[in-house]
This record gives sequence, structure tokens and C-alpha cells, in this order.
Amino acid sequence: MMTVTTFTEKTRLSVPVASLAANVLFLLFAGWRASEFTADIYAQMESLRRDINRVTEERFTMAQGAEQALRLAMENPGIRVPDPRNPGQFFEVRNGVGK
Repeated sequence: MMTVTTFTEKTRLSVPVASLAANVLFLLFAGWRASEFTADIYAQMESLRRDINRVTEERFTMAQGAEQALRLAMENPGIRVPDPRNPGQFFEVRNGVGK
């Protein structure tokens, strides 16, 4: 069985119904596969977010933050670095002696 579509009186397009059905099935299958692919990408992104959050939480505890602030102050004499444990206090190194 063939369907005939008329665009103008002189232009006609005849396409078998089986071909139309095959095209529709192909588009449905391609959409399904694309949705699986994007779902997999979203799952991988969520996994990476969890890993980054876990590493960040493990890396920057208060004690480690204070240690990093003290090291920064020791490496750069004369600057004031806030103490992460108490933001009202600062680490400051003058002439190689900590205050």
C-alpha cells in the first residue's frame, strides 16, 4: 500500500506505509537511546559531585584550615590571616616571630 502526498499539482511524493512505520520506529528507538545516554551522564555527574563534596569535607576540617592559615602567615610575613576557628582572631608573623 502506498500513500501519495501532493504538494502541488505537479509535485507528488509517494512513500510506502512500511517505510513510514520504519522511520517512526527508528525515531522512537533513537529518542529512547538518547534519553538513556543523558540519564547516564547525569548519574556520572551526580557521582562526581558526591566525590568532590566528600573530598572537600575531608580535606578542610577546622584543624587543617587553621594549620593552612598558619602556614600561609609564616610564608608571608606581615600579612594578617584570619583564624578559621575564630574569625575575630588573626595569625600574623613579624620578623619570623608569630603573634
